[in-house]
Formats: sequence, C-alpha cells, structure tokens
Amino acid sequence: MTPYDAYKFAHAAHADQKDKSGAPYINHVVRVTLKAQEYAARVADRWFRDDVTVAALLHDVVEDTPVTFEDLVMMINPNVLAILQLVTRDTSTGETYQQWIQTLCASRNYGAIIVKLADNFDNSLPERLATLPEAERSIEKRYLKARVFLQTAYDYHSRLP
Repeated sequence: MTPYDAYKFAHAAHADQKDKSGAPYINHVVRVTLKAQEYAARVADRWFRDDVTVAALLHDVVEDTPVTFEDLVMMINPNVLAILQLVTRDTSTGETYQQWIQTLCASRNYGAIIVKLADNFDNSLPERLATLPEAERSIEKRYLKARVFLQTAYDYHSRLP
C-alpha cells in the first residue's frame, strides 16, 4: 500500500468520525502523519519513511473503526503491520496505559515509537486539550509521562548507526 492509498483508505474509514472538538477525525490522522514524517526524516531509508507514513495514516483505523488487522494484512507489508500492532492498544491485556507505552518502547520498533510519539504529540496540543471536558483534561499528565518514555526511546534509536 502506498502512502496515497493509505490516505484514501484512512479517509474512507474515518469518513463520518469527528474528534472531541467536532472537527473531522482525519485532520488528527494527517497531523500525526506529518509529525511522524518529520521524526522519520532522520532516517535515510526511503522505504522505512514510507512504512512510517503508511502506519501513521492507518494508526487509528483498527482502534476506532470496524477495520481489523485481518482486513489489513493483505494490503500492507509486514513492517507496517508490526508498527500498527504495536501502536494499537489492546485493553483486554490488563496493561495500564503506561505499561503499554513501556512495552512499545521496549519493542525497539523505531517505526512504532515514531508513530506513537507523533500521536502523543498531537493529542497533547493545548488547542486539542482545551476542547476536552474538564473531567478529561487530566489526560495531559498521562500523555506527558508517556512522552518521556517515547522521546527517550526515539532519541536512543536516532543515535544508532
């Protein structure tokens, strides 16, 4: 699946969805993708950057739409599938959000770290947090704690040859 195909797929999958501010959900997906591309730009391998782009575009498809991994497996390459499996939280495991983030970072999957870091960055934007109901704004602390792990893992991997 090319990045363009992934955009079309994500756009269709999220077509009727709105974020908590009422904006089209695809806007979040595009912002995450642009941030992930910025993070992945340090890597010379074009194929890696394309995999990160495709994964970023699809990062919420399994979590937030009826699409399953089984639906995607024949459309995406194994590297993208591995990224998506890591960035899609399975709440049935009993892992807390923080434990899940630590597991993701420990996976050493640089693509997954990049996509989740970009997602965390976008979810933490003050203008996005301001649209949340007051009771949900404490999520900012959870995102900040997760970003420390994600940023550390990203920095570590970006220094490797």
